[in-house]
Amino acid sequence: MSEPVWHRRDRPPVERPKAGNPALHFAEPRPGAAALPRAVGDACVGLLFGLVAVFLLGLMTGIVGEEALGPLSRELEADATLRGSFGSLFVVVPAAMALLGVAGGVERLLWPRALSRQRRDEPDAVPPSRVRRRLRTTPGAMFGRVALGIGLVGVAVSLLMLGILATDSGSTDDAVTWIVLLGGLVGAAGWLLARRLWRALDRSWNERLVAARGRRGDVTRALDAERERRERASPDDGPPILGPAADRRLRRVTGIAAIPFALACVAWIVSVYARQQCRGCDPVSYDQPIEQAIDAVSLAGGIAVLLTSAALAACGLGWLVLAAMRRSAAARWVADGVPRRAPEDRLEWLLLGDTAAVGVARLLAGVAALPLMLAFTGVPLFDIDYTVSWIDVGACLLTAGGLLLAAVVVSLVDASRAVRSRNRLRAACSPGDPEIIHRAGRSEERVEFDRGGD
Repeated sequence: MSEPVWHRRDRPPVERPKAGNPALHFAEPRPGAAALPRAVGDACVGLLFGLVAVFLLGLMTGIVGEEALGPLSRELEADATLRGSFGSLFVVVPAAMALLGVAGGVERLLWPRALSRQRRDEPDAVPPSRVRRRLRTTPGAMFGRVALGIGLVGVAVSLLMLGILATDSGSTDDAVTWIVLLGGLVGAAGWLLARRLWRALDRSWNERLVAARGRRGDVTRALDAERERRERASPDDGPPILGPAADRRLRRVTGIAAIPFALACVAWIVSVYARQQCRGCDPVSYDQPIEQAIDAVSLAGGIAVLLTSAALAACGLGWLVLAAMRRSAAARWVADGVPRRAPEDRLEWLLLGDTAAVGVARLLAGVAALPLMLAFTGVPLFDIDYTVSWIDVGACLLTAGGLLLAAVVVSLVDASRAVRSRNRLRAACSPGDPEIIHRAGRSEERVEFDRGGD
């Protein structure tokens, strides 16, 4: 497979044959309807990360409050709040993971239509590896993973209910037991029956994908054509913000912020361990002033973790701002459409990385985890009531729903704009397919779109 010239600086020039079709170029197809399931997937990813972050911070806050701020913790009903909100993990995490898999399957189902539209409107356009790689996993495989998870849960629930029925004679009169057993059996049977459906779906999808793909060898010829255009173009480094210096500065700041965060976590963990060496161990008491010193370390460590977490979050926002500024600078740079040759380190991140809008969408979904978890304090899971007086369940649900909807909308609106931005950059700089260089020699590149020959 041909290799872009800027990855062969130390090699002597080699005479190469002319490209079979100089008009061939790499361009992403417009996602169309596939943008919606992708946006839902972005929201699910952000929500899952948010759930983990809220759980860890909530656990730390609860321990610090109980150890060092007992009266205030009891006044705020912190124990009931944490226990009730943590119960949401048993519901929201599986649901988000299942929705993520379904969204991925639906997105892949819609890609052949987008590729066919590109083939009709731009016969000389070749989908880059960024697109081709996503098509390595079939929609049936994505749906099958979700069905497998449901089937395993169904089998586990069915066995649990059968065990209860066998050991507890009173449970035979409980309708809930039979409903749960029936649901588990339906889930397990659905997984077994759906396997044939996924195979049929994949066969149809592969036929559509073969019909939508380009001519064999187009990737190789497009690499040659873009190499020639790049060699004829004038060198242009572009705006300074596209260079690696901005990354180095922000990476340095992030590293500096991570050091006190790690130290604060260690101090807090030591203070907790000093109180209780294991979950089943009895709490340890000390004489004064050691007892007060442990309380002080626990409180200071907890506060320090929160503050340094905020500093790391600010660094994360800094990366989003840098990404947005780079996209904007790159758009102005190539707005004239004049061919140019730029260093690869100024193009790869723009062509392969996610946009700032995707980061914002995931951030909004991550923030939605907090009100969503608080809303579960009003849901009596396992027949235990953790209602908290100061939590408005309705307001929490509205807030979480609004944030998740905003996340989907932001990602959805950005999808087509991001594709247009990357295609303009490709048209002006002819960078080839940078991802091929990183994946050279791997079996995942040997897919239908990449096969050589005529």
